[in-house]
Amino acid sequence: MWEAQLSTHESTLKTAKNLEALSQLDDEIAAIMKATHPTDVNKKVKWLNYTAIGGFVLGVVFLCFFVGINLLAESGE
Repeated sequence: MWEAQLSTHESTLKTAKNLEALSQLDDEIAAIMKATHPTDVNKKVKWLNYTAIGGFVLGVVFLCFFVGINLLAESGE
């Protein structure tokens, strides 16, 4: 989350700087130019998100395995 927050903060500063530059242009030139929003994905955040999802799924699998072993042990007595 910290990495995503820093990325968002940097993107916000860049956008504010671009808007300031755009506001200082002549109206004719400003009408030609378009403000764009970055659409790239931070690869580190994407990797961390996939790792977190994988860890969660693995944890659920181990929990089910643990509960299954304990239920079988209880029913066998």
